[in-house]
Parts: sequence; C-alpha cells; structure tokens
Amino acid sequence: MKAELIKEAFKLNLDISRLRRKFFDSSYEMSRSEFVLLDYVVELEEKDEKQTISEVATELNISNAAVSRTIKHLLAKGWLFRETLEEDRRNGIIKISDEGRKIYEVTNARFNKHIEAGFKNVKEEQLEQFIAISRELIEGLGKSNEC
Repeated sequence: MKAELIKEAFKLNLDISRLRRKFFDSSYEMSRSEFVLLDYVVELEEKDEKQTISEVATELNISNAAVSRTIKHLLAKGWLFRETLEEDRRNGIIKISDEGRKIYEVTNARFNKHIEAGFKNVKEEQLEQFIAISRELIEGLGKSNEC
C-alpha cells in the first residue's frame, strides 16, 4: 500500500510539472527554460551573489549546453547582458536587463495568479502540511544511499 502511495506522490509531482509546462507553452513572452533562468538570475541579484554560467547550470541541475543555449536566446532578446569579471576575464556573469526584468515581472505575476487560482480551495494549514511533508521527503531522499 505504501509503495503505491509513494508512486502516486511522484506521479502528482510529474503532473504538476506538466501543468507548469502547459502554462509556459501558452505564454507569449517566454519559454519555461527562459523563465527558470531569469528567475534564478533575479534571485542571485537579490542576494547580491555572482555565479558563472557553469555554476548556474550546476545549481539548476541543467546541462551547460542547455543553459548556454537559453542564455544565448535571452541575450539576443536583450533580456540579459554579460558582465566580465575583473578577477577572471574568461568567465563572465549574466545579469538581467531592465527590459528583461519587466518581462520577467509580468510573466511571474501571471504565473503566480495562475498558481493561486489552483490553490484557492486549499486551506493554509493544508499547504503548510504539504510543505512540511515535502521537506521531510526531500531530506529523507537526500540521505538515502540507495539512489
């Protein structure tokens, strides 16, 4: 019984990912991969942190090639720009442009509104329980040697 419930939990996670993909497939502004990358760049800037492209790829668990391709698209759109590091001129960092930030904020607001609509019937305490259980699951899976 528990094995079936665990399988169902992972299936739900996949279903949530599909819904997220569906939202971004219908978005005119940007793809899901562009949103994920811009979201991470915004997070880095808010923390006043800098990371190279390969560090971003590692953190997002995406291949260097996929991150580089997405960055190339975002640079071409003018939503990102490169900044050379004084200490290592071979490795640059990426920053979000004013135009990129505007597009990101509009898309993020639309996405959040979409998500909030899906959670309208979920009570706050249920959501808190879900988050706590998810954290326990992540911690437990992280400690598992069987992966």
